[in-house]
Amino acid sequence: MRRAAVLLLPAFLGPALHAQITINVTDAFKSKKDGWELRLQNGDAEGVRKEAETMLAVEGANASPTSYADVHTLVALRGLAARSCVEQGAWEDAVAHLQRASNQSAENLVATDATFSKLRANHEVDLKRWKDELATQEPRLQQMESAPGLTPEQLKLQQQLRSFVAEHKASIADAERKLKDMDDTLAALQREKVDFDKSLASWQDFIVREKAEVDTAGGPKPYVASKVAQVKADDARPTAERLAYANRLRRLDPDNKDVHRLVNALLGRPEPLEDESAPAPKRRKGRKK
Repeated sequence: MRRAAVLLLPAFLGPALHAQITINVTDAFKSKKDGWELRLQNGDAEGVRKEAETMLAVEGANASPTSYADVHTLVALRGLAARSCVEQGAWEDAVAHLQRASNQSAENLVATDATFSKLRANHEVDLKRWKDELATQEPRLQQMESAPGLTPEQLKLQQQLRSFVAEHKASIADAERKLKDMDDTLAALQREKVDFDKSLASWQDFIVREKAEVDTAGGPKPYVASKVAQVKADDARPTAERLAYANRLRRLDPDNKDVHRLVNALLGRPEPLEDESAPAPKRRKGRKK
């Protein structure tokens, strides 16, 4: 049986949180993230959104705008808030979060690149000096290592050269590792910006296409009525995606009972009996004899 197609929800792209960050806002986010993910899978988009937006307001106020780690965490938090909005059916609110995340990720990349440029210059100056010194002293050590019958003074110098060479090699390795870490961080922030830009553009386009379909159908009510059966039939898609779409239809037409039934079915909630939802009829008083 051929299934009727519905609008395909855009892929949701976002950053992965770096494990080495240990700032307050990140600790708060990391302590909640796994639980939020599980609750989103179970359909609690409203609760997750409320908590994520509260954390943005409270913890976000304490985050340093000049710290790439703080801002990176806020971007990740906005991404999760946007996902909650999507699954709640509040797609315009999701776009607002994605817009803020896109802006913040772009600002974070520029600011971090400027900060790292100064650090990089310092490391490169030190690296050149250490390598030049090592190039001078390491051959002396190698010559002494192969020379027989060193005097006590020469043995003392040999030990000093060994320490000098070992310390310089360790400093060079540490500086090169820091330069690589900066390169990796900038690359991750660049990917983060690209991912949020893609998500934002996809969702903006998606909402425009939805509006065009609503207008073509003659308004929200006929549009929702035509889509409910499609979402019901399209059971090959993940439940979370169908639930997000059903919640969207419910927002467009809150009076459509089929949509409410579909949402309840996707959440695994039993439907109330008709006589439980309707007010009980009043009993007529009998005539007194």
